[in-house]
Amino acid sequence: MTYDIMIVDDEKKMRKLLKKIISIKHNVIGEAKNGREAVKKYRKLNPDLIIMDVKMPKMNGFEALSKIKDISGSQKVIMCTSVDKHRDVAGAMKRGADAYLVKPYKKDQLLSTIEEVMK
Repeated sequence: MTYDIMIVDDEKKMRKLLKKIISIKHNVIGEAKNGREAVKKYRKLNPDLIIMDVKMPKMNGFEALSKIKDISGSQKVIMCTSVDKHRDVAGAMKRGADAYLVKPYKKDQLLSTIEEVMK
């Protein structure tokens, strides 16, 4: 099955890489460079899944996740970060993330995580 996905990351290079990988099987319907922009675009795009970085300017991924979950508690979200801290993973899951990936991750890991979350 093909899903409509929104990518949220403050690094343009990372958004471009994610888009290339995700586009193998799914549709990238939007991108945002910070949490504030993600919440705004989420309301407009209503994606099946959001893949969101944790550390971003203006509004971090945890804050954006909380706001998006307030809008729709059923929204599927995969959180990503370059820092592997147990408390960050626990915080993401407590706020309603469906999965958590630590950068750098492999293409197959990303695609299989998308499939698992969307089951």
